[in-house]
Amino acid sequence: MGEPIAEVLETHWVELSRLFSPMGFKAFLESVSNLKALGRGDELVISFIESAGPVTRSIGETAVFELLSSVIKMFSKASAEVLAMVFKSAPVAVSRLGEAELFVAYLSLLDIAAKAPRALRPLLGQIEQLLGVLTLGGLRRWITWGIQAHRTDFAAQEAYFSLATPESRAVLQRERRGVLFVDVQRRLVMYLRALWGRDFFLRPTSGDFESRAGYRPFIDELFINLPDAYDDYAVEGEQTVDGLTVYRAAAAHAPLTHEQERIQLLARFSIGLRWLYAMRIHRIPTRLSNGRVRRLKQHLIVWKIRRWRENWASL
Repeated sequence: MGEPIAEVLETHWVELSRLFSPMGFKAFLESVSNLKALGRGDELVISFIESAGPVTRSIGETAVFELLSSVIKMFSKASAEVLAMVFKSAPVAVSRLGEAELFVAYLSLLDIAAKAPRALRPLLGQIEQLLGVLTLGGLRRWITWGIQAHRTDFAAQEAYFSLATPESRAVLQRERRGVLFVDVQRRLVMYLRALWGRDFFLRPTSGDFESRAGYRPFIDELFINLPDAYDDYAVEGEQTVDGLTVYRAAAAHAPLTHEQERIQLLARFSIGLRWLYAMRIHRIPTRLSNGRVRRLKQHLIVWKIRRWRENWASL
């Protein structure tokens, strides 16, 4: 594998073995070996190893393999140095996006940018600044505009994606949103905790790929999904409502009651089943035979399940 790679791997071994599942860690080691076998240099492999920890810690081990797969797809479009920059910038992107699905969408944007000969390197050099002011949809439009405007002018491509031209900064300013979810997530969690007396799971969604509208807030599997950015809300003749206040209103008025009833019903259903299975024989009249006792318990369980299902369906 090579001494430099072995040293870096040894340095991160304990941390990675704790972050990955046993099967995931085994797959990760195989991925390191396979990446080395592709022959694009030690720096690329070292960058992959160093990025694995922060990415896994933030959004899970699956994202590491998505990252590797995306980089391999770009092998024919970019140099090893640029591909190493993709690995090195991944922790920054993860910290700004905060969700595995958004990170996968971000990787697809890099693949689009890699189609332009002089776009990917300067883009990755500015990625922290870009994700600090743009949503994923805004970043997509900014990248697409630059590629289409400078399709054959390589020098202009490099200047645009380096934010070195007035038009690049103008498009960036046009795509900026008011308040980004990642900047207010902790405050929203504390706000909901104070309002409802319990913790909630929040995650961002990106719905403005083709427009600036975005998704509406919704609940999915106990997660409150909120748009990754909100603009200030202004009505003519009225006071402007800032983006943070819009976030608070959206989170506080999420349709929680219906989901809470389902959760409580599921909990009662589970408790009821455990009680039935744990029921002692001596609670059944002694004149019944063991066979009749078993049949009676089975009928009770079936009846209880049907009752809970009917209540569940009525919600």
